Amino acid sequence: MTMRRWLRCSGTSLATCSVRHTSAHHGFGWSLTCNNGDVKLASSYPIGEQLADDPIVWAIDDFLSPAERLHVIGIAAPRLEEAKVTSTRVNTTSAARTGSVAWVRYGDSPQVQEIIHRVSDLVGIPPHHSESMQVVHYAETQEYRPHFDGWDLRTEKGRLRTENGGQRVLTALMYLNDVAGGGGTSFPKLDLEVEAKPGRLVIFHNIEDEATNLHPRSLHGGMPVGDGEKWACNLWFRAKPYKAGGNRGSKPVAASRRTGGAQPGNRAARRRKKK
Repeated sequence: MTMRRWLRCSGTSLATCSVRHTSAHHGFGWSLTCNNGDVKLASSYPIGEQLADDPIVWAIDDFLSPAERLHVIGIAAPRLEEAKVTSTRVNTTSAARTGSVAWVRYGDSPQVQEIIHRVSDLVGIPPHHSESMQVVHYAETQEYRPHFDGWDLRTEKGRLRTENGGQRVLTALMYLNDVAGGGGTSFPKLDLEVEAKPGRLVIFHNIEDEATNLHPRSLHGGMPVGDGEKWACNLWFRAKPYKAGGNRGSKPVAASRRTGGAQPGNRAARRRKKK
């Protein structure tokens, strides 16, 4: 498999370039155009199943192996703290979000690096545009009510939160365990629910096409856990290279490239529509 290599110009941002990625195994290829560090989101992905098109929601089963899932949980478990939501300048607790979170950084292990790079290669955004991996844990009845991962750039909060790396243009959500009941991800404005299946990767775009404006239909939520517990992790990719700043625990992942590692399966994701 030919892996993507990210090119950097002699200046401080990505050069205007087109990078081609191909795979003889999966038989796919796509291009990425970077202009002054900004990224252009893909219109489709080479594996998995498209669940919505405006904005794009995509699911890939078996993206993470059982060993990778246990590894991430093992790093995160001792670091868990009460989950918070973003306000204008600081993160605060809220009844809208229960559960716990932990930050897993690029340098924590080679396995974490491999996961980050594998997601980066798939979505076509350099790894140094990503915040650190956020791992979330929910016990029974805990949830994250519908919210946006990106921000309204017309507001003070939006301007402050995007000073470092720009808008969150894409979310990569991975489920880490077998949830006994509930715990899926809902997209209320798309009439869509995605089952929390272990190893599944869900990709969704947070912005409108050809812009960094927040997409009004990217609203989503972590549904209440009905039985057992839920582990998942998020990677948020920014419009520009991301540097550590105001978001507590968030640090940029390195721009270096590792090759190898398991490749995701190509089994279609299961889609559930609300009645």
